[in-house]
Amino acid sequence: MRRSRSALCLCCILLIILLQIPPVVSIDIPEDIRYGPFIDKTVYNIIYGVGPTLLALQVGEIDIGSIDPVYSYDFDIPSNIDIFESPRNGYPYIRINCDQYPLNISGFRRAFAFAFNKTKAVHYAYEGHASLHDSLVPSTNRWCSENLLEPHYYDAEIDIANSILDELGFSINSTTGYRNAPNGDPFYVEGYSYPFYFNNRVASLAIEALDSLNIHADWFYPDFYPWELPPTWSMLLFGRDFEYDDLELDITSSNYSNDTYDFWMSEFQSGESYREVRDAAIEIQKILHYEVPLLVVCQSNYLQGYRTDHFQGLVVDLCRYLSGPWTLRRAHKIDGMYGGILNIGLNHEPSSFNIYTTNSHMILENLYSSLYSRDPNMNPIPDLAVSMLVETHSNNSIVPNGHMRFTFDILQNATWSDGRTLTAEDVVFTFIYQLESGSYDNPAADSLGDLISIYTPSTYRVVFEFSSESYWHFNKIAYEYIIPKHIFTRIGYSGWNTWNPVFNPNEPHVTCGPFVLTNFEAGEYYELTSNPEYHWLPYRPPLSPSVTNTSTQPTTPDSIFEIVSITLSTTYVVVIACIILLLIKDRKHSE
Repeated sequence: MRRSRSALCLCCILLIILLQIPPVVSIDIPEDIRYGPFIDKTVYNIIYGVGPTLLALQVGEIDIGSIDPVYSYDFDIPSNIDIFESPRNGYPYIRINCDQYPLNISGFRRAFAFAFNKTKAVHYAYEGHASLHDSLVPSTNRWCSENLLEPHYYDAEIDIANSILDELGFSINSTTGYRNAPNGDPFYVEGYSYPFYFNNRVASLAIEALDSLNIHADWFYPDFYPWELPPTWSMLLFGRDFEYDDLELDITSSNYSNDTYDFWMSEFQSGESYREVRDAAIEIQKILHYEVPLLVVCQSNYLQGYRTDHFQGLVVDLCRYLSGPWTLRRAHKIDGMYGGILNIGLNHEPSSFNIYTTNSHMILENLYSSLYSRDPNMNPIPDLAVSMLVETHSNNSIVPNGHMRFTFDILQNATWSDGRTLTAEDVVFTFIYQLESGSYDNPAADSLGDLISIYTPSTYRVVFEFSSESYWHFNKIAYEYIIPKHIFTRIGYSGWNTWNPVFNPNEPHVTCGPFVLTNFEAGEYYELTSNPEYHWLPYRPPLSPSVTNTSTQPTTPDSIFEIVSITLSTTYVVVIACIILLLIKDRKHSE
């Protein structure tokens, strides 16, 4: 019975890992989103500034470009341009210096949170292009527990805020009219932010909140970076975007520490089941909601303009919006034919095409492949993998007690852009390279501490073994870019950060994704051409009549707060097969 329960528990973990799809409305999207690309090329055009982006959209230089809501009203947007709006996978926030007295008193930070008017921030600072939010985990993240946090800091509760300060001994000086710290000394709040449109309005709300509490404060708009703040800083208005659905919160930047928080973060990172991880995520958010080392201003929206007269089949992505890899995979010309060049506006220059040092993966994720990709919901979807088996000692006695083993079979038609066949040897080498280059400070090795064995029993099968059981082991190996062994053997472990492909034409740049980089001019554009040897390209079906209609709207629900859903039939089959195999093995052990 104990073995049966263990197997069932493991099956549940596996199901939750692979099938975390929340209940949503049904929408018309491709049955298997992996097929493609259908376009010939995509070109990333470097365009700085919202005004130039809108102009580039108007004249047809780009098909998709990011904009800010305030600037969109200054232009007469033609009928062939629509605006896509979605909750941002991040938020603006006010960082509070927890090393500075009396800001190191959590009650002071909580009083400020009660006094800050988030409702006004949504409607005044962001002109309605935002929603109320408290959690340090954005609403697009599967771990968000916004509805479990109380009381909320949505409206300005001045009476509550002042009563908190009164009880803590923040008395008002009868001469200055400002509050003194509990030790009787006067104090001063020194706020900073960049002088952007939204920042100016949010900063005015922060000053308004502090004034309502009789706190002496000023706000400054310097031209230096946040890490160059003077030691006297008290608050910083900044922003944070998350990568997929991680929980890497920006706590240390506030000089905040808390033993209970550290405990639950450890539980979150080491949890063996979804329930353990979920419970830890809830506790983390409750602690930070009460302690307020960072105050989320609101859940701001992300806006992109897109032309409706060139392409259709644009795909909404919770993390990468309209310009993500699924749009590049599924977009096709408005007449239903293959081909064409999709132009995308990019507001920053890639620092590098080195996958270990780049500041942006927006281009690179279209050049490389991994065992699994993330679908528009940020759920796993097989890429190079065709099957996966997860084993522990409870269902396979050969696996040491406490260990966790993953066995992947991979596609047999994947090739590198130089014509070499991609095999399990490349997968094994990828992780060995990360581990060995860790000796030369490659941070990619940091998450692989429990990986004790990786080998290939056959040409297209790879086995990973961890010295512990964890919900997160799948994530550690599933989404890593696979690198070519025959190239990186020459680069060497010590060259992980000096390898400078593209920008240094003498450096090898061999990839295996849906596109290959074919041309570029630094600071101007980067051209990607459809990879004729891509492992999902040969199987692309003809465009169906339902796809070749004249609709140009992106694939998205009516409500921006509903989540895109997709039927992952291949993943279902893989998971069900794994579960059946585990249960059969478990029954044999029981007998």
